[in-house]
Amino acid sequence: MKIFTKLLFTLALTLVGLGGAKAANPGILIKEVDFSTKSVYDMWKSSLVNLSINAGTLQIENETATNNWEIQYEGATELSLKEHGNYIVRITLKGSEPGGMTCALGTWETNMNTTASFTTEMTAVDFVISDFPAAVDNAHVLLQSGAFAGTINISKIQVFEAYEALYPEPNQYDISLNAADWTTGWSATATNDEYNNLNITLTDNYGAKGIRLTDTALLSKCNKICVVIESYGGGWGQLLIRSNGADVGSKGYGTVTAGTPQTITIEYDPADNIDEIVIQCGTNNPTIIVSRVYLVEKEVRIPSSLIYSYDYADKTEHTFYHDNGWGTRPTVSDGVLTATNDEVKGDPSNYMFFVADNISTNENRDYFVRATIKGSVAGSIVCNLGTWGQSSEKTLSFTDEYQEVDILISGVPTATNSHVIFKIGKYVGTIYLKKIEVYEALAAHTISVSSAGFSTFSSDYTFDTFGLVKAYAATFDYGEGKINLTPISTIPANVGVIIEAAQGTYNVPIIQNTVSMGDITNELLVSDGTVTGNGDIYALGKKNGVVGFYRVADGETVPAGKAYLTISSTARDFYALGDETTGIVGNKREPITNNCYYDLQGRKVNGQLKKGLYIVNGKKVIIK
Repeated sequence: MKIFTKLLFTLALTLVGLGGAKAANPGILIKEVDFSTKSVYDMWKSSLVNLSINAGTLQIENETATNNWEIQYEGATELSLKEHGNYIVRITLKGSEPGGMTCALGTWETNMNTTASFTTEMTAVDFVISDFPAAVDNAHVLLQSGAFAGTINISKIQVFEAYEALYPEPNQYDISLNAADWTTGWSATATNDEYNNLNITLTDNYGAKGIRLTDTALLSKCNKICVVIESYGGGWGQLLIRSNGADVGSKGYGTVTAGTPQTITIEYDPADNIDEIVIQCGTNNPTIIVSRVYLVEKEVRIPSSLIYSYDYADKTEHTFYHDNGWGTRPTVSDGVLTATNDEVKGDPSNYMFFVADNISTNENRDYFVRATIKGSVAGSIVCNLGTWGQSSEKTLSFTDEYQEVDILISGVPTATNSHVIFKIGKYVGTIYLKKIEVYEALAAHTISVSSAGFSTFSSDYTFDTFGLVKAYAATFDYGEGKINLTPISTIPANVGVIIEAAQGTYNVPIIQNTVSMGDITNELLVSDGTVTGNGDIYALGKKNGVVGFYRVADGETVPAGKAYLTISSTARDFYALGDETTGIVGNKREPITNNCYYDLQGRKVNGQLKKGLYIVNGKKVIIK
């Protein structure tokens, strides 16, 4: 008999997701259990569960609240889940009283779980599971509701494969998918399906539908447009962005089958003043199903893990694919690839060639292409990353001296055969290339530190200092009358810390996993912009050249996002940092010490090191 023990369930608390937030477009439906069509319950339940099919619902009765794990039962079975898949379990339910329950997705051995609340009204509630750890078959939805005393009625359970990673993204802004808004275009109709997806259907070849963009303030703060396509069949198509009727940028896509959503991305310059998005379909009257269109706010990205490197130092010829119609094949000698273009071509693609191939890339991730390059004269060429069916391009600029040039490329598909192509048809001169590298791009926070050398900081995401700056938790010692600082390197979301660094701007990487403060005590609070002085509020500042915490004057506001301390019943108006009033206690976490290698997720790396970027003693180290 299968027994899901309390211990096993506790160890399974490795979720990365949100519970209880209803998604308008959950993704691809992969399983549905409708209890209105059932007369008996035919799945597994523990011996303590009292359930029945009643009035078209699964009814669970629990007279007395007990350990949550003691009342557990399957809600769906025979599921196949993908490694790194993102899922939404949508349960339509109500309780005799408001309450909550736990939902686990997976097998008895490999699973993730989260919780959500319900009301006394029959409502669809979403349980969100992100980045599932492994590919599994014959998975199930397992529910636990022992902590709820009363009756739960479930009418339907649906499992969706989500169309993208479900980490909270406050820098994304959804565009309406209401079919009535998509009125621009030609030879195509627009309708909404039962999941509120936008269905665009051709009435003639090469039809299109578009939507006007009127929020200029939003457009100016963003620089990327993303369209999530669930399915499409009809040859080549494209996404277009326009300004006053003229095309500003475009991105092509190939055939997409149901269950394999594809995200099409165009980066734009806010100065382009775009005012329209258009989705164009191919031939034979296909329907393109779009589950999401959104703008992405401009953000800092930094290179992280090295996933590919091709060094021409030991090469003697250009061995990659090169079509005869692509211009002169480049040559390789003395460890350098050389390509010369004598005159400007009408299209940069009139002279193009592979410089890297067979690169493994993943959907919904951004990449940096790093070229060690120079030109006979300073200039720029086009760099393309992707496959024949889907790729993205950016301009690569260089000087007449060798340098490492990083360009950020978005909208790259999942593939094991992605390539890098240079297109030099509009550059007149000779380029010299020594090496091509491809890195995964990691989001980063920018921290600014003034000449004072200290600031306070908090983030909506977990982040890590990686030795780029120092960070401290803070407590106030009433007995000694001083502020104690505890070093910390990985900082949970929405936690205030003190930052110490030389004056300047620092990009610290965002970490997409949940951490806690562990045994570190932190009394710093984060202002939401409404915190004002009341006699007990102390904020970081500089007084007579000394940095410390000063008593905030009555009515004075602590700026949003800044950290502060509450210190009551004290006559002092100021507590300095860096003198006898300050205590620095040892880091209670494992520090970054000599010969310790950490990856960009903050995990210590043991054993054989692979190629990539690591942090050692607070410095970036590349293993080649």
